[in-house]
Amino acid sequence: MTYVSPQASFREAQAHSPQGSAPSPRWRGDRNVFDTIGKPGAAALAHVPGRKGLPLLGILPQAVLDPLKFVGGMHERYGRVYRFYACGSWNVHAIGPEANELVLFDRDSIFSAHGGWSPVIEPFFPGALLIQDGERHRANRRILGEAFRQQKVEGYQALLDREIEASVASWIGRDIDVYDEVKRLTLRIAATTFLGIEIGSRTDAAMAAFGDMMKALTALSHNPWLSRTARRGYRGKAYLERFILDLVAEKRRAPGDDILSRICHLQGDDGAPLSDREIHDSIIFLLAAAHDTMASGLTSVLFYLGCAPDWQARLRNEIDGAALARPVAAATAPLPLQDMCFKEALRLNATAPVIWRRATRPFNLYGYDLPAGTITGVSPMLVHLDPEIWEDPAKFDPLRFTPEAEAARHRHAFVPFGGGVHKCLGLHFSRQQARIFITRLLSSADIAIEKPEKARWYHWPNCRPRGRLVARISAALPKR
Repeated sequence: MTYVSPQASFREAQAHSPQGSAPSPRWRGDRNVFDTIGKPGAAALAHVPGRKGLPLLGILPQAVLDPLKFVGGMHERYGRVYRFYACGSWNVHAIGPEANELVLFDRDSIFSAHGGWSPVIEPFFPGALLIQDGERHRANRRILGEAFRQQKVEGYQALLDREIEASVASWIGRDIDVYDEVKRLTLRIAATTFLGIEIGSRTDAAMAAFGDMMKALTALSHNPWLSRTARRGYRGKAYLERFILDLVAEKRRAPGDDILSRICHLQGDDGAPLSDREIHDSIIFLLAAAHDTMASGLTSVLFYLGCAPDWQARLRNEIDGAALARPVAAATAPLPLQDMCFKEALRLNATAPVIWRRATRPFNLYGYDLPAGTITGVSPMLVHLDPEIWEDPAKFDPLRFTPEAEAARHRHAFVPFGGGVHKCLGLHFSRQQARIFITRLLSSADIAIEKPEKARWYHWPNCRPRGRLVARISAALPKR
């Protein structure tokens, strides 16, 4: 790959854009709300139990090493609300469905997504919906939502099915590294469905740049002078920006059936088309979110089904009973057992282990009065494994998601796609992708996981296997 200089950053790609060097005002929001609020120090949060850890880094090394162990240990020691210090800031973490409801659904408009996520996300995704608030977020989500309306999503299903069919066929008769193969599949899906391009020599460099940027996203430091990973990430970011902006110009001239083509022809409230910069900032984060989260989710689906041959048989019977004209029809067919299996896999391995916000004014959480400016996180990962909510929580049991079982639980005990106004924009697209994947896989193959008892998982930024996770994919025996 040919990269620009190590100091290349967001400004380099802005200058490359024919739309100018600054993001559109439609994409710009008020980011000064916390300038006057500031960050609460140790004294302001002294009434909340917790610990500081190392100077400057705080608890970060422990949290990065094993996120689930760290969050679980803090919860066990300090209760449902605790504080910790990391990278120069005190943070408050809250565990429980009530905290999910308060923070994610935010009915009183207390919490800022930009204040919570921007230190992590903004260096690499400055225009992401995830770091927008208020009217700015509502307007931009409405615009981008047009590309994910049901009739538009149905147009992407054939592209999904083509890539899934090819991958599943290549797995049969082999022992595969599950995460590597699924990640390769979701990368192909992202390229064809989101960008309308085929994986090949043209995209190899762009996809490598994308990988470098995603690694840098979770680096301990985003300073390119201090971190080689960050330095490679900024180089990759500049390269990928030029690649996407060139692709936008192509899509404006000759649109296809992909998501980028749809976005290129969307209009804002003022009737004006989105600028190249707006389109780039939108698609690059959607691409990242779709690729990583679906790689995580489909890996978990394949693993847990591979450990449960009885559920493989039940889902095959459901597929046969649905009498699908072709596998792609699974995207919208009534397949409740598939949906329950997908939900259960996401419960066990949350694709979003922690969600961050920052308070714009004082609030109360589980009896603790907390000041404005508090960086506040909730943990779907831990709530999804709470034994007070889920009986035998480590067990794979899709029947937890029958309509009766769901009605009996707190409605915010399961939040795999977040919640409130920042709920995943591609939620229905992701579910349809999972349905086509499961149908294609089980219609032609049996799955067996090699040494499932040794499987270990790492939970940041998405859940993925720690080390190799091997599955034997064999041709399914024909029915007699």
